[in-house]
Amino acid sequence: MTINQRTKLFTVSLFFILPLVFLLVQCATPYQALGPLGGYSDVELEDGRYEVTFRGNPNVGQAQVKEYTLLRCAELALELGYPYFIIWADSSYLEEDVNLATREQPWKEGSSAINQATANPETSIDTRQVWSIGRFIISFYKEIDPMHAFATMNAQEVVERNKDVKRK
Repeated sequence: MTINQRTKLFTVSLFFILPLVFLLVQCATPYQALGPLGGYSDVELEDGRYEVTFRGNPNVGQAQVKEYTLLRCAELALELGYPYFIIWADSSYLEEDVNLATREQPWKEGSSAINQATANPETSIDTRQVWSIGRFIISFYKEIDPMHAFATMNAQEVVERNKDVKRK
């Protein structure tokens, strides 16, 4: 293959691959286990409590992230054989990802405080992304806890309410 043919192949490949990559990056986080575009994870803590987290990418709003986190709580409860769960703590938050690249170094990333202090506004490109993170601490129950009946959630009802969520 000649250099001219390689260049042509490379150009054609970029023409088709870059739009595909752009579309993937612009997609909202699907409801899935944690992956490059976000998703859920869960960790068992002490005393049968679990930390359930859903990380949404910048195209997913806080309300959707919280609903996905709640859905994962309900699915986990049912997987473990519990019809009910209680959310003991909601430590959901927003995470800002700042990349102050420069025209000379478009790949440059670093801490926002340092970059903001040293960036030249005439040559800097400020690309900020906000990621919504849902994080609940939960416990599971075989029946409604009379002391916490107001906070007890029915796992099956939560799953039914989210039956149209596309799962990956």
